[in-house]
Amino acid sequence: MVELPPTGTPRPGVAVKKREICALILAAGLGKRMLSRESKLVHNIAGRPMVRHVVDAARAANVSRTVVVIGSQADEVRRAVGDGDKRIGFAYQKDPLGTGHAVLSAERQLAGLQGDVLILNGDLLALRAETLVAFVEFHRFSRA
Repeated sequence: MVELPPTGTPRPGVAVKKREICALILAAGLGKRMLSRESKLVHNIAGRPMVRHVVDAARAANVSRTVVVIGSQADEVRRAVGDGDKRIGFAYQKDPLGTGHAVLSAERQLAGLQGDVLILNGDLLALRAETLVAFVEFHRFSRA
């Protein structure tokens, strides 16, 4: 696992509060361009379902929570992600009304979060934990 950085630049003698990082993975899309009856996110690439690569990268970056937004093909995406994994929560997007709506669908699962949310597409096969850590580090350093 890769350790995520704390928030801000510490002052001498002051403890830095570690903020939570949540990975919100968007996996509710229909993937029409794939011309497949299955969601593109469940197609096996390099031995794992496409969406599982993103879940594993987030886990390797040591995020504190993972929430996957699922939609019309919810059951097959749930199985591909690992619906028995208690570290992963699911949010259901009833109608495919776009990315912003998908994020809003996870509002209940993100309630009480004291930190930052990484919004990730479920089809980012090449995503690496080191990239996520560097992104969070830059975000926190710049105080964005």
